[in-house]
Amino acid sequence: MKVLIVDDSVVFRSAITSALEGVSSIKEIQSVNNGKECINFLKEHPDTDLITLDIEMPVMDGLTTLKEIRKFNSDVNVIVFSASSEISANKTILALEYGADDFLVKTSGNGDISATVNQIKEDLLPMIEVSLEKKSSKNPRETREGKKIKKSLNTDAGLFVIGASTGGPDVLSRIFSEAKGGSNVPIIIVQHMPPIFTAKLAEMLNNKSEINVVEAKNGDKLENNKAYIVPGDYHMEVEKDGSSYFIKLNQNEKVCHVRPAVDVTLKSLAKNYKSKFITVILTGMGNDGEAGSKDCSKRGLSVYYQEQETCAVWGMPRAVCRNVPGSEEIKIEEVSFLLTNISRKTL
Repeated sequence: MKVLIVDDSVVFRSAITSALEGVSSIKEIQSVNNGKECINFLKEHPDTDLITLDIEMPVMDGLTTLKEIRKFNSDVNVIVFSASSEISANKTILALEYGADDFLVKTSGNGDISATVNQIKEDLLPMIEVSLEKKSSKNPRETREGKKIKKSLNTDAGLFVIGASTGGPDVLSRIFSEAKGGSNVPIIIVQHMPPIFTAKLAEMLNNKSEINVVEAKNGDKLENNKAYIVPGDYHMEVEKDGSSYFIKLNQNEKVCHVRPAVDVTLKSLAKNYKSKFITVILTGMGNDGEAGSKDCSKRGLSVYYQEQETCAVWGMPRAVCRNVPGSEEIKIEEVSFLLTNISRKTL
């Protein structure tokens, strides 16, 4: 694998280089300090496999660079490095729409360069593994062990739950843009993202959709035609009070190495939500959502996983496909159809 680091900070260029040195799958590491140099380099070296791209740079910033890259190269994987600020979060959401594969939040390591290097290793190396997996998965789709695609989708439910990670914002954007006419039920979205970014994702989806999309708050009542995105660094559970259901947020231990975790929400719903609900597990790395989906399956509830061909990473959907009895494949356009055609009008 050949990697290009694009960052105007010599400190971060050095830190990323140090984090990647010695990784057996990486054969070459180059670096440039702005987007214009990145474009020139990529045109001269089209065999570059992965770019780490800073958002804020002089000469040509990360967003402009990404748009230019995608005009002539759709294959190179791009991981955006973003600051943890509202402005950077806005730009990062746009970068994901423009074709970035994933993003990382820059950490300073409290001034300790070795801590910064270690943090980059911990966060970036799994993404590089995903990048390698994507490049090697251009072969035929793996066998589904006899699973059949559902001919008619189940629209009998009072709630819709979506779990997603890597590649999720782009798929969610497509789903909600096509969900014409709103939804008869509440929607819960568990997207692996840090704080600030989940609020910006909610804003982006709300601007694209006839469904009201918000970042969930503790104590929110579930309402029809409203989608609740679990805030970064919180788990979401649901509790019943009288005839209504309310959101409960907590910062308990991470599950599947993440917070929010899809499993936490699904397990809570399988236990506390008395009506039927539908679960869809979208693109993402790892197996978050598998355990919770199993609980849903035991209750006889519908569980779907995104088709492999449209996944940025077929990790979470693959875990459900292989290990959750009764789970079925679904296309992105079918998710939009479900959102707007669920028949049950009340909780």
